[in-house]
Amino acid sequence: INDVTEFLSGSNNVSIDIDANVAGIVLGSGFSGSVTLAANKNLIIGYNGFTIYGGTFNANTKTITNAGDFVLTSGTFNSATANVEIVGDVLLTGGVFNSSTLPLKVGGNWTKTNGTFNALGQVTFNGFGGQTIVAGGTDAASDFEEVNVSFGMVTIPNALKVNGNLNVNSGQLKSNATISLAGNLTNNSGFINDQANAVWLLNGTNAQTVKLQNHILKKVQITNSSNTVTFSDELNA
Repeated sequence: INDVTEFLSGSNNVSIDIDANVAGIVLGSGFSGSVTLAANKNLIIGYNGFTIYGGTFNANTKTITNAGDFVLTSGTFNSATANVEIVGDVLLTGGVFNSSTLPLKVGGNWTKTNGTFNALGQVTFNGFGGQTIVAGGTDAASDFEEVNVSFGMVTIPNALKVNGNLNVNSGQLKSNATISLAGNLTNNSGFINDQANAVWLLNGTNAQTVKLQNHILKKVQITNSSNTVTFSDELNA
């Protein structure tokens, strides 16, 4: 379908029972119902992207691929157990984003100014160009469960909280802020490029491991008092 599918008003509950390919999706501010992608159905969204001003979208169990931006200003997006890939930017200015237990792939910037992001699984940043993560805070409505850097350069200009692991699989992680990390920091084949204000706060409640591959961390603070923090190679800080 070459058109944008719009749900602009009403309170009906709609089910998408086929594999669907649309130019874009809009849930309008006057829409208070729900749109549910049926189990084992795929949804492909074109460059017009996915915008939610109201209502609820339930992703269910299969795959959603969005070639455009994802914008959430109100309403709710439930990823359930779906594989979700957003090629463009993620802009969260309100509403509730309940992430999947499966990896969420993001190819553009992540910007959160309001609303709630409930992190349940990995977020993998795999864009070809530079990406920026503005988490919007370090509270439970803004933190990440696990972060993977898989391509390009990912910049952290503001505080970021990760409840699990942070993996730099390739590309570059450029930080100029405090990253609170409760899991492991693993640099596999990437580059950790700390700037002047970069701080790594290792504050887990379980044992943590840091693998740098000879990269330099600007500043490290360890507040994990109940277990050990192990550096698997030389620490340069």
